[in-house]
Amino acid sequence: YNGIPINKADNGNINWNRFIPEDIHEIEILKNPSSVVYGSNAMGGVINIISNKPQEGYHLKANTFYGANNTFGGYLNFNGKKGKLHNFAWQISGKYRKSDGYITCPDSLQIDDIEYVPTFLEEYIANAELKYVKNWSHEIAVNYSFYDDERGLGEKINEPNGSYTEHDSHFASLRLKKTFLPFTFLSYFFFQEENYFKNIESIKNDQYSLIYVDSKRQDYGGIFKIQTYLFNFTDKAEIGLNLKRGSVIGEDKYQTSTDIVTNKGTFLIYDFFAHYEASIFNRIMINTGVHYNISKLEDASFTIDNMTTATDFMNDFTGNLDNNDFSKLCYSAAVKYNFRHLFDGLGFYA
Repeated sequence: YNGIPINKADNGNINWNRFIPEDIHEIEILKNPSSVVYGSNAMGGVINIISNKPQEGYHLKANTFYGANNTFGGYLNFNGKKGKLHNFAWQISGKYRKSDGYITCPDSLQIDDIEYVPTFLEEYIANAELKYVKNWSHEIAVNYSFYDDERGLGEKINEPNGSYTEHDSHFASLRLKKTFLPFTFLSYFFFQEENYFKNIESIKNDQYSLIYVDSKRQDYGGIFKIQTYLFNFTDKAEIGLNLKRGSVIGEDKYQTSTDIVTNKGTFLIYDFFAHYEASIFNRIMINTGVHYNISKLEDASFTIDNMTTATDFMNDFTGNLDNNDFSKLCYSAAVKYNFRHLFDGLGFYA
């Protein structure tokens, strides 16, 4: 998101619902080896979500909507920009959506003892960004976003809302840019936290089970890189370092027995990278990159407290995991030839 990694370290997942579609300016796809600057999590490529840019003056945009299944909500955006060389820009937006939902399980797959109910949802999204540009050589931007939702899973036995999930997420970032020709120094700092809850109720062999899944994930780190343009701005070279620390503490708390299943761990990632792009006659593009990754798994464990027959089949897998270090040097290169003189948009990539 604006050049900052948002994959969670423990499972790589992203909650796509926390983005406001109206706030997105464009989606940038970076193929390997352009993605080496984002480290070991991006070996196959990067989807970079780029937000809207505030416009000169003051701007207010609002809309509301209503649709099937009693689905309704609204969106509000206030943005602006003042100044020329020394300018200050801001963007504040929010979105609310609620729906009664619909029954997603077809009749042919429904079973007795379970009431199939609509998959309701309610969500709140808020986003704020402030940016100050002193001049062409100095820039600072801060961003904060919040997301909260509750989503039904469509099955109900005893619980008032049946099985459902909740997300409570926070994301904050700081971007710094400083140019001393011919070099540009870029620093990104980020923090994100997701508090996840899932209510699971089920019946198996005529036995009712209720489990509360409660997980807290935190990721924070920084990206530091130096860029320079060569040969009349046709070539770009950059080197840098990615740092990231991710942790998870997850508990399955059985409500119909005494079991508490806990998994936790910390993952540390260090990526050193170098990247070079060259353009020859604006027709041949050469792209190459290398990165060296060091990853560390620490303080990881899988435990079961107050074990009963509900969880004893997992007993052989419990205990502390050994701390582990991993390292790898990766290199990649690509070439693209554009046939613009024959047909615009036609090219060859390898």
